[in-house]
Amino acid sequence: MKKSVLVIDDDKLMLNFLQGLLENKYDVMSANNRKDGLSLLLLHNPDLVVLDLVMPYIDGYKFLNILNEKNITPKLILITGVPPDKRESIDQTNVLEILLKPFTSEKFLKMVKKHIDG
Repeated sequence: MKKSVLVIDDDKLMLNFLQGLLENKYDVMSANNRKDGLSLLLLHNPDLVVLDLVMPYIDGYKFLNILNEKNITPKLILITGVPPDKRESIDQTNVLEILLKPFTSEKFLKMVKKHIDG
């Protein structure tokens, strides 16, 4: 049985790109907003969540706060274009890594494999 990955990103091109990288090896679900992402997370309990940190309306920071409030602790890889010194602090023990844009497909896949396949 394939492991599952949920990708949440408001940028449809990025969402399609990441989904394309993952779909040969993993069951991939995707959402382009926080509401759909949370629904998929609760319904399917994926092995890994890849979350864009900066999104309009309800961004990744708010999404992380909602997870904390609901005591939901999925394994998370965050993706952002915001450098560390400009980001809000992230107080989530389940955030495994933060991947800074731009990144290579190889780096992304290596990170996913490390955290989902062990």
